[in-house]
Amino acid sequence: MSKDFSIIIPCYNEGDRLKPFLVDLIHQMKDFKFFGEIILVDDGSAKKDKEIYAQVIEDINSPNIKLIHLNSNQGKGSAVRHGFELAEGRWIGFVDADGATNAKEVFRLLFLALQSSHLSGVFASRILMFGYHVHRSTLRHLTGRIFVTLVDKILHIPVYDSQCGCKFFKRNDIMFFLPVCQEKGFLFDLEIIAFGYYRGLKFLEVPVDWTDIKGSKVNVVIDSIKMFLGLWRIKKRIKIKTR
Repeated sequence: MSKDFSIIIPCYNEGDRLKPFLVDLIHQMKDFKFFGEIILVDDGSAKKDKEIYAQVIEDINSPNIKLIHLNSNQGKGSAVRHGFELAEGRWIGFVDADGATNAKEVFRLLFLALQSSHLSGVFASRILMFGYHVHRSTLRHLTGRIFVTLVDKILHIPVYDSQCGCKFFKRNDIMFFLPVCQEKGFLFDLEIIAFGYYRGLKFLEVPVDWTDIKGSKVNVVIDSIKMFLGLWRIKKRIKIKTR
């Protein structure tokens, strides 16, 4: 049976945070009107975490979950792209393993994507709006706003929240240029958005409830510097490829 969607979950030492979120995803998926799959990509996790992944999948016992292992830690972007290559859904996307974007919100976004006729991407966004709850530290909020300003100045892309870890793309609209995307870390999704934007693809940002979950592997200082340098790499590749 053809699949409507594929959800990729990159996992790097996420044994402690994955299970409750994955169980909730499966619960929500059972009541979802569309048919799809979840692909866990182990990005070179420690042995104890690999064992937890395997046990969680065994406990859930669902034919709609796949687990693949990468031999070494290659970065979030590489892990998601490995998942994209194996995905069978007409909409493919990813969500962070911590569950900061909860399962109910994930499937709300996915429903909007699957119901659309003109969109190529639907993204979760931590927009502070009435009716939505976003819980994150002041430091992460401020660094996020600074980064988005840099995205606007360097890449000229109209996006409010480029780094929220829940995005879906229409498979046929991005797969032809996905091979030229090279970012292996946190900027992989921004690079896809940038290439898509300059090819005229239509994207929609959707406000979501979002909660900062303890155990983040993001180093605000070091990763901010890496991401700033990454913006210039993306800009260079876009200029070369869109002439």
